Amino acid sequence: MAARTGLSVKAIRHYSDIGLLPLTRRSAGGHRRYAHEALEQLSLVRQLRALNTSIAEIAHLTTGEHTAIW
Repeated sequence: MAARTGLSVKAIRHYSDIGLLPLTRRSAGGHRRYAHEALEQLSLVRQLRALNTSIAEIAHLTTGEHTAIW
């Protein structure tokens, strides 16, 4: 997953641990096994981080919650 996204393993683990990625299953050896949706989610997170979007804002955006600002 790291090679496919250009993110470090540590960053992917962090995003997973804080809930930015869908829950994953683990192999018998304890390695995380991500579905294709996680690749798409990581691509979105990477693009948003490149735009200097904070982790908190990304978390808010990915939950699907919308808050009207007037």
